Amino acid sequence: MATMKNLWGTVCGLALATALFSGCNRIKGYVSTLRGDDRNPPVARVYDTYLYRSDLRNIVPKGSSPQDSTAIVSRYIDAWITRQLILKTAQMNMPEGDLEKEIADFRELLLTGRYEQKIISERLDTLVN
Repeated sequence: MATMKNLWGTVCGLALATALFSGCNRIKGYVSTLRGDDRNPPVARVYDTYLYRSDLRNIVPKGSSPQDSTAIVSRYIDAWITRQLILKTAQMNMPEGDLEKEIADFRELLLTGRYEQKIISERLDTLVN
């Protein structure tokens, strides 16, 4: 009877260890998804929004000194953080319904304005030719 208890305890212990280990791997996978992978780690986070290293690729002009590159990236990150904080604060304090209507109105104005510019440009081209 004592060996059966030991065997049962060993089986339960192995099952528990396996469950914990696989659970940790799932959590690790979830966290690495949130954080990006090793080649593209996050460099900043505001609430649930991340800025990744890949987002910074094209902001530094070629030929910049290391000091200039660092300053440019630092200013960009600071501005990104400020923008995200203002956006999050605005989202928490502004009524969503009004914003959706304004976005729809602005989209219509933008589309019609671009279309009018296209027509005017085409007419000018035919008048000049």
